[in-house]
Amino acid sequence: ITDHAQTALARFCDTVGLRLDQVSEWHNAATSIINRNELISLALMPAPVTYTWLERGPRRAPHLAEALDKVSLIEAPTRKEEAAAIALCLRKAVQDGRKSALITPDRDLARRVAAEMSRWAILPDDSGGEPLHLTPPGIFLRLVANMFGVELTPKSLISLLKHPLTDSCIHERISHLQYTRKLEIELRKGRAPEVSLEHLAGLVAKWDDPVAERWIVWINSILRDIDKNRQKVPLSHWVSLHRAMAEAIAAGQSGSDQNELWRKDAGEKARRMFDELAREADAGGTLTAAEYRALLDTVQQAQSEREAAITHPLVSIWGTLEARVQGADLVVLGGLN
Repeated sequence: ITDHAQTALARFCDTVGLRLDQVSEWHNAATSIINRNELISLALMPAPVTYTWLERGPRRAPHLAEALDKVSLIEAPTRKEEAAAIALCLRKAVQDGRKSALITPDRDLARRVAAEMSRWAILPDDSGGEPLHLTPPGIFLRLVANMFGVELTPKSLISLLKHPLTDSCIHERISHLQYTRKLEIELRKGRAPEVSLEHLAGLVAKWDDPVAERWIVWINSILRDIDKNRQKVPLSHWVSLHRAMAEAIAAGQSGSDQNELWRKDAGEKARRMFDELAREADAGGTLTAAEYRALLDTVQQAQSEREAAITHPLVSIWGTLEARVQGADLVVLGGLN
């Protein structure tokens, strides 16, 4: 069993000709740790042999107090409160100067805890990183793909225009946001389920602002290239169209390449994803717009990225694999049930 904790030891003993029972103890662990190990081993027995609880359970009863010494149980009614409780425990350990770690295979819980700790400017060292589809470039690329094969709606348009990577050149971003807010107010007044390019141009024309009119001309020039085709087309078509539109929207009216789309670790990861999709596109066959979006989500979720950031030295988030070779003063187990 390759993932068993004693696999390496068993292989070593087999190589040097030792039996496992000939290996002596190398530690002087406190009795409470031994009792805790016995209790956890008993609790995690495979279902077919849990009948032995009736025999072995009562024998462990006298040692429960020692086994559970300094162990606390927090039962949270919601996932939000669970993350908040864990974050408070980790923060208290930081204040006390103790090393702490959250051990969980639940990536959603890990992200929630990290978000809670960001309130106190504490960035945990998360070994799992963040899935690409939840990074700013990943979200931006999904918003662009959501425009394919469907009619333009106020919600999809405003969501895309308000994203931080849209028109992300520093000298243009402020005016872009100002016009986006004004356009959002106009669209909310109308409550139209769908909008046309002519309708957008008409709304902005009422503002009597030449700069705003050039802004909406730029937006319409991009929206005009959106493929509303609901038929199957080659994957290479979707990949090239998606990348071209994403780069044009991020570049803004000036078309500058000094935007933020492919920058930082997550941006570079997203660009490599497009390169790989382009290389393998010939084997992808033909897809509808909806099928392309599903493929994009699957590819992005399968990749994660750890940003190069300065994390707090006393707080870590580990998966079950990393936890096997590391230790901390305070260990929080979450999402393991």
